[in-house]
Amino acid sequence: MFSKVLDSMIVAPNTTIYSQAIEMGSMNGVDVQGWLLNTSGALGSTVDVNAEFSNDLMNWRSGNVGPVNLGTGGTIEFLTAQSSVSESGRYTRLRVDGDTTATCVVSAAIGTFQIS
Repeated sequence: MFSKVLDSMIVAPNTTIYSQAIEMGSMNGVDVQGWLLNTSGALGSTVDVNAEFSNDLMNWRSGNVGPVNLGTGGTIEFLTAQSSVSESGRYTRLRVDGDTTATCVVSAAIGTFQIS
């Protein structure tokens, strides 16, 4: 199941934003999708989208998914990253880190699935 968790969010230089959390249910795999919609930065600037996991919505840890590294050279991009190992946590969310030079508009989605 896919959930669009960020819709046209502005990511300023040197900032971190977080999506809302979604429940993983019985799933243990995550697919991260990121879209770079617009930028006002220099060539070579980046925005990183990473999945994080939690059991209590307070203590978050990085997983093995990502980063989806969106280059911000003024072009629209769509990139994905997918779990290759089982992730543990009741909830997942996305962490988006802006670099030092660009203001960007980013959308992102999380998909959950079962790894055998």
